[in-house]
Amino acid sequence: MLGGGNPVGGSNPAGTSGSINFVGDHCYGYSGNITSAGAASADTAYLDFTMPDNTYAVGWLNISELNAGNTAERFVDVLIDGQKIVQIKADGNPDFLNNFPIPLLLPPGAHIEAKCGVNGGAEFAVTFRGRAYQ
Repeated sequence: MLGGGNPVGGSNPAGTSGSINFVGDHCYGYSGNITSAGAASADTAYLDFTMPDNTYAVGWLNISELNAGNTAERFVDVLIDGQKIVQIKADGNPDFLNNFPIPLLLPPGAHIEAKCGVNGGAEFAVTFRGRAYQ
């Protein structure tokens, strides 16, 4: 069990906030539905957190795009300590992002950011779910 006592930890273990949360040896983060500003880049942060110094996680990042339409360009960046480790630009079919889970290993003490954007603006929700190890 992480944290040594309470099996639930994190800044908001019951809801959305873009942070990382722990339940036993499982971890998750959920952004909630957020509207992108509409720039031609991944301009809006959906998840933004720092892993505990003694914990790493292995899991999947899922992106749900809710209403961009079929012709909009979509942008996704995932950064660890400010370095892009995933950069996606997708044209056309909105199901591409919705059906494309991204495997991630999150190192101890690392700052994690997941950003999305779309030409014209749209709502996204980003979820990370995985297993935490000490």
